[in-house]
Amino acid sequence: MVRKKIPVRKSKDLLKKEIKKNVHITKGNSKEQKVLKEGKPVSISEKINPHSPVIIGLNKGVTKNMDNFESLRIDVWFSTPLAKGVDPKDGYSEISDIIDDVLEEMVAEYT
Repeated sequence: MVRKKIPVRKSKDLLKKEIKKNVHITKGNSKEQKVLKEGKPVSISEKINPHSPVIIGLNKGVTKNMDNFESLRIDVWFSTPLAKGVDPKDGYSEISDIIDDVLEEMVAEYT
């Protein structure tokens, strides 16, 4: 039996928890924006470290019209080590799907 490698070595629930720490949410109009949730920025040393395994990362965002000329903006950045021997495309695909789930959850929570 061949076991499928897990691209990022973490469970989907754990990845969602980590991704939610990086969610930045603002609400307002073109003149005034209110920060509803401040995401934890990722330092450049976390993104690029020559002594660590391959790091993959992805940034996504969504803007939701809230009526009255206001909008809700949600941005997420997430990076994580890639499991050894795993194709980066598989890791990006997994992270992309989980970020999409988190974005949907955050839109539902803040609308």
